[in-house]
Amino acid sequence: MTENNNGETGSSQLPANSDSEQLPIEVVQELPPEAARIVERLSEPEQAVIVRAFREITVHQGPLPDPDSLERYNRTITDGANRIMTMAEEQAKHRQAMEALMVNSAVDAKKRGQHMAFGLVLFLSLLGAYLGAGGHDWLAGTVFTSTIIAVVTVFLGKKRKEVR
Repeated sequence: MTENNNGETGSSQLPANSDSEQLPIEVVQELPPEAARIVERLSEPEQAVIVRAFREITVHQGPLPDPDSLERYNRTITDGANRIMTMAEEQAKHRQAMEALMVNSAVDAKKRGQHMAFGLVLFLSLLGAYLGAGGHDWLAGTVFTSTIIAVVTVFLGKKRKEVR
């Protein structure tokens, strides 16, 4: 197994040989059937050249290897394919739990912000009413106006973000 710069894993099923090495028949049998039939008709030195030129590289992307690799893992490691599948399932469950936690946290933060904004608007409105009843008309008007402008600005700002 090799790993390239993109994080993808690949496996070369055929060994790289120098010109002086002879290839065993097993290597020829690992070729696709169509290629193996052709290569078997050649002499051993010709087979070596063809087999070295013909390399199968498999690339995996995602949490699971292809079925052939799973079968090889099963032969190499006791119950290897099942262990890999269990690992992938547990990782998927963990990722989904983390995503749900993040969504719930975002919803809670929005609710908390809305409650705080409501409390602030209620407080400023009561303050403005108190100031108005106490004869401070200009100050009460300023508190009411700034509260209304702040609330309208927040709602219009959200609408502009939604449009984009």
